[in-house]
Amino acid sequence: MRNLDDEPVDPVGSSTSGAKGERRVGSPGLAAIGNAVLALYATDGLLSLADHLLQGTTGATFLARPRNLVAVVTLLAMGLVWIILAVTPRLPKRFFVAPLAFSAWWALGGPPLPVVLKSPRGLDALGIAAELASGALAFLLVRSAYGRYRLDPARLVGPAFRFRSSAGFLLFHLLLVPPLIAASVVSGAASQIEQMTAGFVTFHGREIRIHERRYRRGDREVRLVGMMHLGEADSYRELFRSFRGPSTVVLEEGVSDQDGLLRQPLSYAAAATALGLSTQPEVEGVLDEDENEVEDGQMPDVRNADVDLRAFHPETIAFLEFAAAVWSAQAPGEAIARLRTFAGRGDAEALLSTAGDDILTLRNRRLLDAIGEALDSYRCVIVPWGALHLAGIEAALKEQGFVGEEAGSRTLLRYATVVQALRNRLPWGEVGAESRGDKESAPAP
Repeated sequence: MRNLDDEPVDPVGSSTSGAKGERRVGSPGLAAIGNAVLALYATDGLLSLADHLLQGTTGATFLARPRNLVAVVTLLAMGLVWIILAVTPRLPKRFFVAPLAFSAWWALGGPPLPVVLKSPRGLDALGIAAELASGALAFLLVRSAYGRYRLDPARLVGPAFRFRSSAGFLLFHLLLVPPLIAASVVSGAASQIEQMTAGFVTFHGREIRIHERRYRRGDREVRLVGMMHLGEADSYRELFRSFRGPSTVVLEEGVSDQDGLLRQPLSYAAAATALGLSTQPEVEGVLDEDENEVEDGQMPDVRNADVDLRAFHPETIAFLEFAAAVWSAQAPGEAIARLRTFAGRGDAEALLSTAGDDILTLRNRRLLDAIGEALDSYRCVIVPWGALHLAGIEAALKEQGFVGEEAGSRTLLRYATVVQALRNRLPWGEVGAESRGDKESAPAP
């Protein structure tokens, strides 16, 4: 296999070539840049390690600002080296492969580590270790080639430019960068969802998990359960059966449409079928499946705590009709085309703003009122709502004097289930018995 460096290193360290007797001038400028960048990269790693250890042991943060400054300068320097490597074969590429790879990977968020490793300090420690290891490898490669830990300008010889070298270098990046960017986008989206849901939904190496938290005030308890509209049917059943208990009420989510304002009900059945999943079933329907096996007094009451579409603004109704059209698309391309159509509307921003107020703020106010009413009659109130709602509900409960505690988490869906469904190429249009638990009425947005 050919080395990444097109021009072999002169084994005797001279600055002349014996093949045709032409004089080959060394490259002191390139050597200086290469040595400076490697030294800067090592400094960045060591400063990051010192800051990490100092914060962990004493809590001091005075190294944080210089650490961030050096990190930015190092990233810019690595960009300069990348340009040089793309232009000239004189600077050996093998010395910089590991530092460049780490810098690009870490700048894109280090996918998929944020999904797998939930501890910020653990993530920072792993990144520092990877940076130091890649820097050590670069210096070892330099020493192996030159017998010392710095580049020898007399041995950076060869043509200043070679088309095949530059083309191969750029082609390699064209093959590598798109998958890395895609992984970064997915990882970033997962982290953003976790942040927006206040950790009620988390992404892990093999699955998506939903979390439940309990809040107590005196002899009253509120259980918030993060939900998503798509998941595995067995996961929903197992979750809903855990709602059994004395003096318990379940406040269910689900916007009603008594006046038929939506011309097309909002349904996730088509997407569920395509992904091999189930839509979220009704709580009461699941509990009724084994009602005869439940002891007296253990079956919870179930109430709808949501609003009717009449409470929404006309702009929100228009937005929900668009959302229904996207989710009912018979193919991904059709859904993407409808998204583009919506993005091109002049009033798209206004529709989103109004819909956000109605779908989140208005419904959260109604839910908080329902929780307060239920606490007058029940000792335990269970709220299995969309995870985006629960950050606001959690904050309101704490303001009311409730003390929270983590109650646990459970698997909502496994990636293997989705991958298998996509592998089987299930069409979007075949919506039937496969989408178990689909509601006839429009699910809550």
